[in-house]
Amino acid sequence: MPALTLILAFAALALALPIGAVRLTGRPDPDLASAPESLRGPLRKADRHSRWTRSTAVLAAFASAAIAHFAAFPAAPGVFGVVGLAVLVLGERRSPIITTTTRTAALKPRRIRDYLPRRATTLIPLGLVTVLGLFALGIPTASPVAHIDPPGPGAVNLPAGSYLEGVSTTPAGDLIRSVFYPWPGVFYVIPVLVPLAAQLALAAAGLRSVAAREQVSTSSGEQLDVVLRRRSAEGIVGFLLVSLALPVPRFGTSMIEAATWEVAQWDYLRGALGGPAVLVALTCMATGVFLLIRRSSVLSSSRPSADTTPSEEPA
Repeated sequence: MPALTLILAFAALALALPIGAVRLTGRPDPDLASAPESLRGPLRKADRHSRWTRSTAVLAAFASAAIAHFAAFPAAPGVFGVVGLAVLVLGERRSPIITTTTRTAALKPRRIRDYLPRRATTLIPLGLVTVLGLFALGIPTASPVAHIDPPGPGAVNLPAGSYLEGVSTTPAGDLIRSVFYPWPGVFYVIPVLVPLAAQLALAAAGLRSVAAREQVSTSSGEQLDVVLRRRSAEGIVGFLLVSLALPVPRFGTSMIEAATWEVAQWDYLRGALGGPAVLVALTCMATGVFLLIRRSSVLSSSRPSADTTPSEEPA
């Protein structure tokens, strides 16, 4: 029952992604009555471009991951993050803010950390440690040979390094063999960790672009520029969190099953890691989905501006 509840929770969050992305495109333009008249047009275009870029990135990532999953491609979770971040970063580079002919600068340098959602960002290292921890325990314990069942309708062929074979004896002396799949062994190192490394590189490049791009306005009171940068940063962090969460439930549930199978040998270490790993993944997934589909106002900001003393300079 707990496993089914977790699966349903992840399924609900995954389904919320495309639905929220579609609704994001239909949101009406923000009320810019309090903004300077000269900035209303550029801000409206920037807001629309930001929403459409994020929506397109989510839908493209979801469709790509679904196709990869049904094609039995082991890197399907990584496909989601790589495709989504690539679309998001490329879209941000074509933002009306970047293509404007007027540039302004701030006296203080802009830092990436000033625009990150702080609580959500703290989940990224936690998610990374969780994924690496699964592999640290899974690689040494994964079976080094392929598993091939006798021919028949229920035959299962598993590559080496993709499953754990548990062997135990019952009180009656009978030998029991159980196969736990998928397992975070060497078979999944490239499909999971290589796309993850590519996502981190894309995210770093995207966040650097968000912090370094030209300023939309010199109005420090409205904080319009800071809000738009934070929205872009939220999308990048959201994709990272969802991508970190996607591969964990499959591995985590297998590790929990391997730790609690009803025979003589129990391995609490696997369960002690698999259980919290799934909970961390659920937290990352929920936070990432919220960041990707939230409909924040372009004129709202919860933290003070990172640069409150801007000055103009010619392009």
